[in-house]
Amino acid sequence: MRKLLNTASQLFDLSYPLQSGGKVGDALEQLLSTVELDTEPEWCPKKTPSTEKQSLVTPQQFFFYRPHFMEVMEDELAKAHKLQYALLPTQLPEHAPCRLSAVLESYCHLSGDIFGWHDLSGERLMLWLADMSGHGAKAGVLSALLRILIDDQKDIEDPGAFVTTLNRRMYEALHADDDVLYATGAFMVIESGMLRYVLAAHPPMLLRDGGGQPVRLDAGGRPVGVFRSSTYETAEVQLNDSAQLMMYTDGILEAGGESGEEFGIDRLAAAFAGSQGDASEVTRQVYDAISDHQDMRFIEDDVTLLAVEC
Repeated sequence: MRKLLNTASQLFDLSYPLQSGGKVGDALEQLLSTVELDTEPEWCPKKTPSTEKQSLVTPQQFFFYRPHFMEVMEDELAKAHKLQYALLPTQLPEHAPCRLSAVLESYCHLSGDIFGWHDLSGERLMLWLADMSGHGAKAGVLSALLRILIDDQKDIEDPGAFVTTLNRRMYEALHADDDVLYATGAFMVIESGMLRYVLAAHPPMLLRDGGGQPVRLDAGGRPVGVFRSSTYETAEVQLNDSAQLMMYTDGILEAGGESGEEFGIDRLAAAFAGSQGDASEVTRQVYDAISDHQDMRFIEDDVTLLAVEC
């Protein structure tokens, strides 16, 4: 039986139950295919007069019935933005073997980039940076899930074992979705004179000693969450007392200037090599170089930059 609706509020207030295993989009399509309007909205395309008094709306038109819908969503996303940024750590442990400075700018309200750290015994720090596939609200929600999975893990002493377990748990949590969902990331344990790390399909880290040229650290592995059986091996590198490490997400490499040319890893390495000062100053100077190339108001992906001073 078709429902004859007279007002916009009646249309929007309808609740259409999902069938077992169904999808919201399918339910909406089915709802709209059974709805008749006795009065066409002003925005509805004019049609050739017909003896049938019928006008079916499309999914795109459906949402125009709530003029304030976007205002409500804007407010809710702004609140979600604040909550997500509250997940980011704010202070290193007093006995941490390094100092750190970071910049994170999201493509929209919610970011698919996220980072964090865990205090280990013996003046060691487990540090990680992850980038969820895609960007926007879905990536933002998934980054929160990743944070929960990471915080819940116990085997954080060895980066290889840590990421292997994280990969399995993330696969089990997300593989039922129709989309291919994954994260790339850099996961490491920093201690005096030593860096042990895993890169899971993540851009190379940049390491420099003193005022030397940056060296690329690239021990690539598969993205986290794609294959349940993926395993990850820990790589090691020696650190001297003046070492500085740069971590970042691919949004920086893909930042395009007016010409459309990407910023790229060569420009990033040059900016890092030319920077001076502590981690905070290095972050600011490198960020300025990126901003000179790309107006950050118009970024097309989440952008995260971390400078670590050992």
